[in-house]
Amino acid sequence: MPSNRAQGPVVFVAVTFAWSWLFWLLMLPSYRESGLEAPPWILGLLLLGAYGPTLMAITLSSRQPGGARALLRRFAIWRVGARWYAVAIFLPALVTLGGALLFAARGSTIGGLDLSRAHIIPLALLVGSLFGPLAEELGWRGYLLPRLLERHGPLTASLIVGAVWTAWHTPLFFAPAGTSISGEPVTISAVAFYLAFLTGYSIFYTWIHIHTGGSVLLAFLLHLTFNAELLNRLIPGLWDVSSAVERWSLIPLWLLAGLVIWRGFPKSQRALPTTR
Repeated sequence: MPSNRAQGPVVFVAVTFAWSWLFWLLMLPSYRESGLEAPPWILGLLLLGAYGPTLMAITLSSRQPGGARALLRRFAIWRVGARWYAVAIFLPALVTLGGALLFAARGSTIGGLDLSRAHIIPLALLVGSLFGPLAEELGWRGYLLPRLLERHGPLTASLIVGAVWTAWHTPLFFAPAGTSISGEPVTISAVAFYLAFLTGYSIFYTWIHIHTGGSVLLAFLLHLTFNAELLNRLIPGLWDVSSAVERWSLIPLWLLAGLVIWRGFPKSQRALPTTR
């Protein structure tokens, strides 16, 4: 049987980066040249790289008897209480709304609510599920986070996952799309913003993970509603100012994250619920 070290966080991060970066670096020059009109083979390599976290989590888990099955069972943890579904579904919209209101308070315009566009949401959720949520969450929150929580407190584990999650996206910073800072100049301030953004959300993922027995389904839903940008679908004027609103949303994001750290995290390792 492989040693615990062979299944540890460092190995997972190393093989995940190697897998994803191999495909992304292969397609990056052509993707930069073709832009958003990229041919299918570029999108195929992009997608193969994106599935690195989930594929590597399944691969490493399968090296132990029943390990892959136990990992996949985390998707079946669904009896977690309605409030956690509400958090996963509505938190990204709440954070975006906070950023939009701060942006508008400076005299800028964000446009009005258009409920007639609600029919777009199911398609956005369907398409969005195929990328970040399915591609990543078995890795970040199904495999990496539980192992970090065995060794660290929730805050430290959240910060580590946030840093790893940010660094994993690095090749896509230089691509036309793939992250919220793609297509812009790659500066220290842009990368610092992205790190702060993902790390803030990482705190919420850990909070949900702890209080739902390690449910990957809830992590999937949070990632899905974040990627689908549901509020933008209902307030179409937000698309034109999305970069500015996203930066203003750091304020409500970290105010809420601070509340979670203060009130939502166990005070000691011994207080951590056992994940299934």
